[in-house]
Amino acid sequence: MTGLVFKNVDRYWQGNDYKNRPAVKKDGKIIKPAVFMRVSMTSVAMGKELPFALIFMTHMNIDFDGAANAYGPDDKEPLDYLVNAGQNTHYYGLMSILPSAKNPVDKDGMIKAPDGTRVKVDKRYPDSQGYLPVVQQSGTYAGYFVSTTSKTDPSGSASLYEQSHYLDAASVPYCALSTGITSQGIRGGDFGLALRLDTFETASFTFLSGEGSNSNAVGECSYKVFLDIGGTPKKKTDPWVDNNFPTCFVLCPRSKTSNFAQTALAEHSGDLAAFIALQAQVDATARGTSGLPKFNKWVADGRKDKPTKYEAIVAALAPFGYADFSAAQHMLKRHPSLLGGSGPWLKAPDRP
Repeated sequence: MTGLVFKNVDRYWQGNDYKNRPAVKKDGKIIKPAVFMRVSMTSVAMGKELPFALIFMTHMNIDFDGAANAYGPDDKEPLDYLVNAGQNTHYYGLMSILPSAKNPVDKDGMIKAPDGTRVKVDKRYPDSQGYLPVVQQSGTYAGYFVSTTSKTDPSGSASLYEQSHYLDAASVPYCALSTGITSQGIRGGDFGLALRLDTFETASFTFLSGEGSNSNAVGECSYKVFLDIGGTPKKKTDPWVDNNFPTCFVLCPRSKTSNFAQTALAEHSGDLAAFIALQAQVDATARGTSGLPKFNKWVADGRKDKPTKYEAIVAALAPFGYADFSAAQHMLKRHPSLLGGSGPWLKAPDRP
């Protein structure tokens, strides 16, 4: 029976809150060297086959774009700051229009959009180039700004200046697809899972192409994923969303659904949950460090004791098709006749 093969995916993976630290100098001399942090990633395969899972830990980076309450004026309660929508350069996270002498903002705050429609803008919040954010004029979040994404909602408005035109990060569970992740076989629509290792809540998602950067960034998810995993809804008074909980990501390359059930065919199928448990222990001590050496030592020592949190991790992954079949495998290994139908458990009933 083929076992699970765990390997390090060597690349400079970058996750939220796993930041580099510059060198500390005094009198022109370095007294503390620079620290270059990166997220460790591990692939899991059945023998020599292509990996069916990629595992890493990092705090979740939350994407609010497309949420109707993502951006707005100071008298509202937006989820994010305008500076994060490009206010200091040029708005990219929200829809905006540049007024001109031929196309001024009228007394009611209305201006003609490029498609000829009249839309409302807010003159109080120009970006560095003078573009003004477009204001939502109806719905629950009327008065907020129209937040955009690269993806549209097929059931929404055809107008670029209506909020319903865009995919909503507060209602659609997705993860951004960076070029680094793409290099590991992940494509748009592929399945992923986030697992909290303090409460063992889970949130599944699909990868959204067009919402990632040209980088090795990992762990950027929509606000919906954050809420699904038990994150506390952000308030205006919060300086940032509270993502300070240990999160393990398990990605499934080349698969639109969970393929964790493949481990049923592997010897020591419980190794997947054991690795996650040991990775959590290592990351809690040295953030971003690989748990592979500790896992390999545990295997070399005979897998004597299940790691702390092992059972909880198995239970958390169970709804997605995962189970530890090690006990059954051990029984079949000791009594191979069971596979042939001659054992007492598999014996056919007597005919009448």
